[in-house]
Amino acid sequence: MRAFGWATLVALVLLIHWHAFESEDVAWLLLAADRLSHGGRWGVDILETNAPGAVLLYLPAALAARWSPIAPLHACVLWISAILIGCSLVAARVFALACKRPSSAPQGTMAGWAIFSVLAFGSGNFGLPMFGIGNNFGQRDAVIAGLLLPILWLMLWRDLDPPSHRVLHRLAVAMAIVAFCIKPQFVVPLTFWIAVATYRHGWRGALRRAGFVWLAVAGIAYIAFVLLVFPEWLATARLAAQTYGAYRSNWLTMAFVSIPAVVLLAIAWRMTSSAGAARPLLRAATIAGASYLVLSTIEQKPWFYHQLPAVLTLLAALGLAVVARLPELTTGRHSATPALALAAIIPGLLLLTAWRNRT
Repeated sequence: MRAFGWATLVALVLLIHWHAFESEDVAWLLLAADRLSHGGRWGVDILETNAPGAVLLYLPAALAARWSPIAPLHACVLWISAILIGCSLVAARVFALACKRPSSAPQGTMAGWAIFSVLAFGSGNFGLPMFGIGNNFGQRDAVIAGLLLPILWLMLWRDLDPPSHRVLHRLAVAMAIVAFCIKPQFVVPLTFWIAVATYRHGWRGALRRAGFVWLAVAGIAYIAFVLLVFPEWLATARLAAQTYGAYRSNWLTMAFVSIPAVVLLAIAWRMTSSAGAARPLLRAATIAGASYLVLSTIEQKPWFYHQLPAVLTLLAALGLAVVARLPELTTGRHSATPALALAAIIPGLLLLTAWRNRT
């Protein structure tokens, strides 16, 4: 049953995204990765102001397309799907700890399905062209949302000591390192999480939860790697600093684009008290959602995919709240009615946005 469920979800992803129009960002970074695989030079063959990790994310897909008959965009769909499956399995393991059940238990399996469904089907524009055109599947922000879920929950789960689950904690830290290499500005939300953890557990406990030593070492190594391998990137970074303000949007537009994330934040906050075993995860997601909104406000860009970390994190936590209440739903307890409503609405919403943003 577990394998059948995963196979069904992956088949749906391939059905919806296989011939979809990819975001121009994804298409360009995939092209840049292909040029890099052919020996292209930064600043000459690749003019990209984002950190090199943004291009390296798509390098495996570019190499797969180069060495096989698979088209680049198809290879990208497979690669991103594999990443999201991995993120979902690790995040589901954290949920299993919250429920005090093995990850192979039915609720643990359904948690993985719920998280993957959110990450794979929820990365569109809610079926509304006013939030932008195209399909955001494979966007860096959506991938980063999945990569940061485990460390977010391990850091902000008040009653859990992450280092006591050493393998899971180190895996979560490694995933966070990858996320920060793709988009270093996501260190901003991390500082908010560390501040919350410091308030609860003291600064030493907060830094242990964040795996700060590993993050710092990885950050220094990444800077050295960029300087040694991609020294030309510094010139494009200076260009980005000079032109960044040209893309800033007014506050009214930012408020409008943030509506879905703000609505989900309000729903998650209201649902926290009735989330069952997933309560600490939903509470942590509300903190993360707010911090992601702060980051998007600082960036002040009108593109909806900047809202995806907040939107997807909140949707994933709400989905886990439903899974955590399933035993009560099946026994007909009235207190689980809000979770039942979410269980009915969220899948339809996600499929709507995924299908309407295929082309």
